[in-house]
Amino acid sequence: MVRVSNDLGRGFTHTNSSKNLGGFTLIEVLLTVAIISVITLVTAPVYLGFQQTNELDVATNTLVQYLYQAQSYSRAEAHDCSWGVTISGQDLTLFCGNSYASRNTAFDNVYNIPPSISISANLELVYTKLHGLPQSTGSYNLGTSSGQTSTVTINTKGMLEY
Repeated sequence: MVRVSNDLGRGFTHTNSSKNLGGFTLIEVLLTVAIISVITLVTAPVYLGFQQTNELDVATNTLVQYLYQAQSYSRAEAHDCSWGVTISGQDLTLFCGNSYASRNTAFDNVYNIPPSISISANLELVYTKLHGLPQSTGSYNLGTSSGQTSTVTINTKGMLEY
């Protein structure tokens, strides 16, 4: 039964008790939740692997950039000091000074390495003023729990290999 009013202010009323309103059944909802759960369980390890790879790449690139920046600052004698890079705990630090212990902390630039990245070498590398040559050589080794590794090696001329 349909009743339409001629009065514009009242609108119209539609009454039909035999029409199904529609919706989702319990089985449809459970099936949807099960499919989403399976997709999540399958893709979660892949996502975590990509995340660890990305964190390793970012940490390696930051280390390389800090080393280039320290060498460049030393050649330019920025703030009249030598510049260096060190890893202490999970902190990668670009510092101004002849050593990390005697550095001027006002110029520290610190990058916190994510906990998923492990460091197997704590090397302090300082470049000489004007010439930008490293006072020592060595390697920084970074890795993830899934076995991915990245090594940055500094030779006597200050060239990086990674």
